[in-house]
Amino acid sequence: MSVLVEPLTMLRPDGRPYERLPHVETQLGRMLLLPQPERLAEMPDAYSETVAYFIRRRKHADEQLFEVVFREVCKRITGAGRRHVRGLPKIAAQEIVDKVEIQILELLVKNSADPAGDFFEVGFAQGVEGRTRNAKRGYKRSTMGGRRGWIVTDETDEVGDEIERPIELVADDAPGPDDMTIAIKNEELRRELFEGVKPRVKPMYLEAAILFYVENWPIRSKDPDTASLERRYGLTESQIRYRIDVVEKAMRAWLVERAEARRACAAKGNML
Repeated sequence: MSVLVEPLTMLRPDGRPYERLPHVETQLGRMLLLPQPERLAEMPDAYSETVAYFIRRRKHADEQLFEVVFREVCKRITGAGRRHVRGLPKIAAQEIVDKVEIQILELLVKNSADPAGDFFEVGFAQGVEGRTRNAKRGYKRSTMGGRRGWIVTDETDEVGDEIERPIELVADDAPGPDDMTIAIKNEELRRELFEGVKPRVKPMYLEAAILFYVENWPIRSKDPDTASLERRYGLTESQIRYRIDVVEKAMRAWLVERAEARRACAAKGNML
């Protein structure tokens, strides 16, 4: 037994709407009928297109579902993206994957009603590949031109086909590692940053991040008299790093939203 899943709204060039693959449609119809605990248990093994469906239609009150699907989406974006940056310098490869991850998360989470997000319910891996290839092309052009700044441009569509129009490469406003360091070192901005992400992450995750970033607690320490996050939480190093990584991703998304809000206010002021 399954339920009818609402159709997608994004249109193909010929005017026909995109359609999910039959196996995705079947899985969605079945999972929508499951009790929440069973749905959560199945999410790690669900198709990526199914996960994209659930994160786009999340309910803010359901923090547990959001946490699970957010973790799955992040894992699948980075996993798919890394396959397409092999051969690049390690720092450049990570920066490309981070930029693509933020770009896709904005589309699926912040702008979840945008029809462009429909593509990730049709071909998730292809969507990540197209954006990663686009970012990789921008990086290579910037290095050949001797530029230090580069941006994930819009010169390919969702399936990675080039759009025939010139694009100028400019500095990107997406927060990178340096922006995070500056934000966290600034006491006033840091307070605003942690307050902004508080509703988006678990309290224990936020506490671990504050101890790590602000109080300079090490994740692990050989000295039995030195406080460490491993000892405090009784978790492994990878589990601690995962919690901090979740908070950092939420911080980056918050910084992007903050910058966009300021630009919107400035644009509105210029129109008056």
